[in-house]
Amino acid sequence: MTTDDGRIDWIAVDLADNPFQSFDFALQYWSDRKGDAFAPTWPDIDLMDFPPKMIANCNVTDIGRDPLEIRYRFFGTGICNLHGSDLTGKTVEANEPAPFRVLCIETFTALVERREPLLFIAPVPVTSGAMKRHHFLRLPLSADGVEVTNAITFEEFAEHKDELKAYYARMA
Repeated sequence: MTTDDGRIDWIAVDLADNPFQSFDFALQYWSDRKGDAFAPTWPDIDLMDFPPKMIANCNVTDIGRDPLEIRYRFFGTGICNLHGSDLTGKTVEANEPAPFRVLCIETFTALVERREPLLFIAPVPVTSGAMKRHHFLRLPLSADGVEVTNAITFEEFAEHKDELKAYYARMA
């Protein structure tokens, strides 16, 4: 839902309630790669191990500190198509519309603080007034074994793709 100030109010979902097989695959892959660490490193991940649709609907970010900076290292073509732009090499600050940008910052901040896989639903209001769901699975990565230094995110939006695409285009 959106709040009175227009912000998209995301919902954290228990991983046990994950509705997508693709997210189950990503979670298992991530778990297999991390071993005893809290998270695998970016070099532990090979995007070519994922089905093409999952690669198209994922992004990889570098996360810096003081101040927090989230920069897209990879922005999949499916997400580019949904949002109408490629954010590879840009920071999360380039996300449009503003309510979606705030959602991204808040969910990445939660990932950095919690240091564990997080599943989110973003209920997005479309022209008809209905709420459509945009799902995110954010997986932490760590170059130093202490802090979240990168993240890989998989998105699911196929059920409402056309309506979400129109929303993002209209609001950008």
